Amino acid sequence: MKFVILASLPIITALIGWFTNWVAIRMLFRPRKPLNILGIKWQGLIPRRQEDLAEQIADIVESEILQQHTITQAIEQIDFEPELKKMIDRLIDAKLKDHLATIPFVGNFINDSTLSTIKNLAYKSIQEEVPGMVQNISSDLESRIQIRAMVKKRMDELDLDKLEEIVKRVASKEFRRIEQLGAVLGFIVGLLQLAIIVFWEYYEGTL
Repeated sequence: MKFVILASLPIITALIGWFTNWVAIRMLFRPRKPLNILGIKWQGLIPRRQEDLAEQIADIVESEILQQHTITQAIEQIDFEPELKKMIDRLIDAKLKDHLATIPFVGNFINDSTLSTIKNLAYKSIQEEVPGMVQNISSDLESRIQIRAMVKKRMDELDLDKLEEIVKRVASKEFRRIEQLGAVLGFIVGLLQLAIIVFWEYYEGTL
C-alpha cells in the first residue's frame, strides 16, 4: 500500500500541474464579472483590463502598424485614371451625346469625330486634375479618420465571448502546450519529492 501511494505521487503532482495551468488559462477570460471570494475580488485578466488593452493596442496600431500617413500613401498608389476615363465615356455617350444633338445648329456638328475630340479634351483635363484631387481626398480622409480612436472604440465594444473564441482559435495549440507543460513539470516535481522521500526513509532505515 505504501509503495502504491509513493508511486502515485508523480501522477498526482502531474495532474495538479496540468489542472493549475488549465485554470490559469481559463482565468484569462473568466469570470467575466468581478466575484468577491473570501474578501478577495476575482475577475478574468482580459475582462478586467479590456480598457487598458484597447488603449495599448490602439497605440501600437497607430504608431507601428497603420500610421496616419499610410492612408495617403495607399491612396496615392491607386490609379484613378482608367476608371475616370470609363466614367467620361459613359457620361458623354449616354447623356452628353443626345443632349448636344438636340441643340439647334450644334447638333449638326455632333458626330463620332467630335465626340472623340471632346473625350480627349476631357481626358487631358482629368490627367491634370487627378494629382490635386488625390491629394485633397487623402488629406480629407486623414482629417476624418482617426485610426487610434477607431481601434480603441472597436476593442472596447468587442464582445468578450467573441474575443475569447478568436484567441482560442489562434492560440489553441499553445494553450495545450502550456497545459501539457504543467503536467510535465508537475510530474518532475513529483519524481523529485518521491526521490527525497525514498532517500530519507532509506537513510532512516524505515524503507
